[in-house]
Amino acid sequence: MNEVIDEAIIRSREDSVKGKAITGYLMKYLKDKMGSDSMDAQKHMILENAVLAAELSAELQAMKS
Repeated sequence: MNEVIDEAIIRSREDSVKGKAITGYLMKYLKDKMGSDSMDAQKHMILENAVLAAELSAELQAMKS
């Protein structure tokens, strides 16, 4: 699963996908490559994004202090 996610990220960079368009691009890529198995990969990505957002928020708060 991580290999397909990594491949999707590489492809998004090659296709110059940025900003809000990245999530939709990655989800479609996963669905196209994995079919019905893409739900697990999508859930994994959502959780990873939440962790990253929390880490960034903590860092920003620390910088403000």
